[in-house]
Amino acid sequence: MGNPTLFFISFLCALNLLLPSAHASTRSPAFLGLNHNAGGIWRKSNYGSGVIIGVISSGVTPSHPSFSDDGMPPPPRRWRGRCDLPAPYTCNNKLIGARVFGSDTALDTQGFSTHTSSLAVGNFVKGANVFGNAYGIAAGIAPRAHIASYKVCCSDNDILAGVDAAIHDGVDIILMPRGSSPAFGFYDNLNAIATFRAAERGILVSMPAGDRGPQRPSVRNSAPWILTVGASTIDRRILATAVLGNSRRLNGESNHQPKNFPSKALPLVFPGLHSDRFSSNPERSCESFANTTLLQGKIVVCAQSREDGITAITQGENVKNAGGAAMILFNDDEDTGGLSYTILSHNHVLPATELNNADGLRIIAYLNSSTSRPKTARLYFRGTVIGDRTAPMVVTYSSRGTNRLSRAILKPDIIGPGHNILGAWHESVENKSNTNSNFNIQSGTSLASAHLAGAAALLKSIYPKWSPAAIKSALMTTADQLNHAHKPIQDGFELETANVYEMGSGHVNIQKAADPGLIYDTHPADYLPYLCGLNYTDDEVRIIVNRTVNCSAISSIRQSDLNYPSLVIPVFDEPVTFNRTVTNVGLANEVYTAEISSTFPRVDISVEPRILKFTKKNQKLTYRVTATPHANATTEMLDGSLTWTSSHHSVRTPVAVFVHWLFEES
Repeated sequence: MGNPTLFFISFLCALNLLLPSAHASTRSPAFLGLNHNAGGIWRKSNYGSGVIIGVISSGVTPSHPSFSDDGMPPPPRRWRGRCDLPAPYTCNNKLIGARVFGSDTALDTQGFSTHTSSLAVGNFVKGANVFGNAYGIAAGIAPRAHIASYKVCCSDNDILAGVDAAIHDGVDIILMPRGSSPAFGFYDNLNAIATFRAAERGILVSMPAGDRGPQRPSVRNSAPWILTVGASTIDRRILATAVLGNSRRLNGESNHQPKNFPSKALPLVFPGLHSDRFSSNPERSCESFANTTLLQGKIVVCAQSREDGITAITQGENVKNAGGAAMILFNDDEDTGGLSYTILSHNHVLPATELNNADGLRIIAYLNSSTSRPKTARLYFRGTVIGDRTAPMVVTYSSRGTNRLSRAILKPDIIGPGHNILGAWHESVENKSNTNSNFNIQSGTSLASAHLAGAAALLKSIYPKWSPAAIKSALMTTADQLNHAHKPIQDGFELETANVYEMGSGHVNIQKAADPGLIYDTHPADYLPYLCGLNYTDDEVRIIVNRTVNCSAISSIRQSDLNYPSLVIPVFDEPVTFNRTVTNVGLANEVYTAEISSTFPRVDISVEPRILKFTKKNQKLTYRVTATPHANATTEMLDGSLTWTSSHHSVRTPVAVFVHWLFEES
């Protein structure tokens, strides 16, 4: 049959579907270094060929071209699923299965699952855009992998049944882009219980960290057998710039980019100008207005806060209905202290721009200034702009550690693209009725988990015998610490350097993950002594592992002793030591040297041995990490890293040190 990769590329060339350059993509694949012309992991993995991703969410839109089977091979012989799509829809070689639990249709009526599925596994689609913006060729991270959809609604039993069906049907990766409720332990956390069944059968599960940032601890889906993903920005913006009457330029974003909006100065008004900051004044949030005649023909300023319970779209509708000519929206979340530098891009119903809080305060200062000149502003719509060198940046809403349910397991594990991401949608947001090629821009850690599910599929295609823990390790130990300006990745909350509680091991680098050098492997049997070490009762462990357990007969381990690709060290008055075992998946003969980052004041960290010499592939070696507190050590959380470096590889492990920090560690 010849080379299947070359056949696939030739097929795409014939259809003119090849990505011509990084700048022609809808961005996140190219942002992650995935490009046909550059070779790399896409070609090495044959675009994820032969891997099945099961998406457990709100269904699928089978008519969308992202789920076309152009260029797709038949599903693997191990596939045992079925297709429960309603007529006239059918499955194909891309969408190989669709099942439903607790609902009357397998179709996606919300758009969420269609969007996330396309980011992980969507086929190539030309001309993807929203209102003409972010124009290019859409593709998932693993565009030649297969997808099986499992719509679950709305009970716990539905979710468990969906996961069990995916396991039975033969999926390799599970994308479960859903949050979870607070829990006392993994034994009363439905997601942890359901996904343990998948982990036992060698299936990696990618899930979102949650959208509750910047509060900490707020991370969800934190079991060690889950790949927990936080969200970051990409380097594309859809710019809408406000220029104040004092010539101050403020860059924001909006998906709605009117071409005929006048560039002349218009009167600027903020109905809630004299209200208290973070107040529930309806005029401040543009929920309602006392006198709409004061807004007509003007640019109206509105404060946007999650606490107000009003969406940005609704605010724009209110301004438009009141006769406003345009809107400037600024972030004013009380739970962030208004400090967020994360800007969402929406499909506004009128000319608008969304700004960060700092720029919102600049507008308020301008309106309060004593100048006698009329207060005015102009809006300029600049369209799609690529090249934001501050990316990737941790978005403010991405949930953070520590891990409430197991403090010695660092979460989130990693961050990936999840902010203002274009993906497939179930209907037209532009009210078009002549096409199925509908797209929308969304944000959230669920989208980041979809990107990482696709990344895991690429690795699974290259290394089909790797365990879920091995794939997770490869992704984590090769993650980036620097943004595109070659500076430390920042947190979008206060523009400070992001720490391990915000970005875990760092930002995914799929190309490096394909050649990690060393991996930290964990087998399902290792989780039993870990769970017993959490001081759970036998019944509580039984709920998780779905079989009878006697912890008194098991040699339990401390949380920090689980062979995880990150390290959390609780330190009190005495030295404490933990072990890690690494497996050589690089060159047969390779020598690694340990290097500890120098960001641990008042604690000495040592590694023994400091040199690891490997003489064959798959060889395992164990090292010890010891933390010794200084006599004057104070209560604090520190973070840094341990990196094993050879002439060919760099294997980085994030390290968190809790000094005199009270959490239960058996």
